[in-house]
Amino acid sequence: MNIQSHPHWPALEKIYHKLVDNGYKAYLAGGCVRDALLNKTANDLDLATDATPEAIEKLFPKTVAVGKAFGVMLVIEDGISFEVATFRSDGNYADGRRPDSVVFTTPEEDALRRDFTVNALFYDLNQGRVLDFVGGLKDLADKKIKAVGNPEERFREDHLRLLRAVRFAAQLDFAIEPETFTAVKQLANSVKTVSAERIHEESFKLLKSTNPLRGLQLLHESGLGKVLFPGWQNIYAKSQKEYQLLFANPSKDEAFLWFAFLTPWALQKDLEWQWIIDTYRFSRILQKTLKRALEYVENPKHFFLATPGEQLALLGDESVRLFIRVCQLLGIESRGADLMMKQWQAWGEKMPEAWVKGDDLKGHFEGRELGIWLHKLFVMQLEGRFHSREEMMAQLPNFLKT
Repeated sequence: MNIQSHPHWPALEKIYHKLVDNGYKAYLAGGCVRDALLNKTANDLDLATDATPEAIEKLFPKTVAVGKAFGVMLVIEDGISFEVATFRSDGNYADGRRPDSVVFTTPEEDALRRDFTVNALFYDLNQGRVLDFVGGLKDLADKKIKAVGNPEERFREDHLRLLRAVRFAAQLDFAIEPETFTAVKQLANSVKTVSAERIHEESFKLLKSTNPLRGLQLLHESGLGKVLFPGWQNIYAKSQKEYQLLFANPSKDEAFLWFAFLTPWALQKDLEWQWIIDTYRFSRILQKTLKRALEYVENPKHFFLATPGEQLALLGDESVRLFIRVCQLLGIESRGADLMMKQWQAWGEKMPEAWVKGDDLKGHFEGRELGIWLHKLFVMQLEGRFHSREEMMAQLPNFLKT
């Protein structure tokens, strides 16, 4: 494992040595071990230890008690936050999200309370070996997502794990072990209890995964899709070709990924896309962008019947660029869409500066009328009716007479 190449390693190493030098056990834990074994760079480096939260607070000057009652602390080193969690076993999960109580315990007990075997591995930096109490190494080699212990029990503890099973299968391009997948299907309805914020976050991770098409397929086959997204069964059944084109290339662009996911609803004039955006806690800016873009998808002629200059003037709006990008991918007015994007790239992906400003029209127009005229003149500029600001200003009196 080449974990030392991670950019956060020098800071984590300081935390590790401080714990060990003070007589505590400390292991790399969870996803970072899994990713290192797969030769991937982990997003975060996490430690598990037998040091209690109180001991961690005494050892490190900068800590945040994000989940102290559950043994989870953030330790800040060199300006970077690391999760340092005490080995624990969990009590009952009455709310389908968090344990009612925890007991600080051993690494083996800690592994047994985790969600999937590939996420329940520890790495002993001192001895350079993986600690595997649940068969995670074999499942990693077999490319398999398998629940730790009884899958129904794991999913009842935290209902988000149902969606996480699908997301990890898409992210790692793994299969879901049959007994685990059976439990996902049987308990799919339980995902309704998960907060909108957690659903949004996990769904976005699925969409930006290595294999989002696999993720969408599993959403469908598991029954999770129809529970989470109204009209999903019909949308997915009729949108295979569109999804193949929209998700052909992996992306990390949140606006594009959600737009690509929701586009089939708009194509089929199914207004449930509005419910999805309103329900799953999108930021206000993203909400506004997606709604405008999806309205263009519902009525593409409203855009393409405008003059070329009017279309170009709208390219500064991200919702229009999303719409144009999807038109290119799906072959909707593809010639016009290609020309739009070529022009956008020729501008260096930013709108050109308008030659005529409000001050140039002082004494002629004000208020709404001023805005209308500035827009008209900008459209003329984009259409190439003038070669320079000087030429445009020379002709301005003639326009103002009309």
